[in-house]
Amino acid sequence: GMADNKVEKAKREELLRFLDFHDAIAKRVVAEVLRLIEPVDVDNAAKLLQALNQVTLKGEMPSFQDAGARAGYIQRRFASRSSSIAAVFFHPDLSDILPLFFQRHAAEGRAELEGGRGEEQEGE
Repeated sequence: GMADNKVEKAKREELLRFLDFHDAIAKRVVAEVLRLIEPVDVDNAAKLLQALNQVTLKGEMPSFQDAGARAGYIQRRFASRSSSIAAVFFHPDLSDILPLFFQRHAAEGRAELEGGRGEEQEGE
């Protein structure tokens, strides 16, 4: 009852703190990415976004070939798309599994880095 409500409230607050953090990071990432790629083509980006909104009606994905349209898509959608993925990690059913997942992948990442350094040293 009451204890469950406190736990749920704490989880919601944790998610909201994370999403605030995510938004700040996403803005920095988008700014950096946009600095490195083609400039946003406002008109083509608007057309791409409109076409994406109509995918369910038309049944076909629009082309992402135009670099300026892609840049506009990144500018408009990156933060919301990545926050949706990130929010999954706060689902209560995953709370016991995720720490194990991150521990395993952190260990694998360290092993890859150590292996990579060794290979580079051998080749020098």
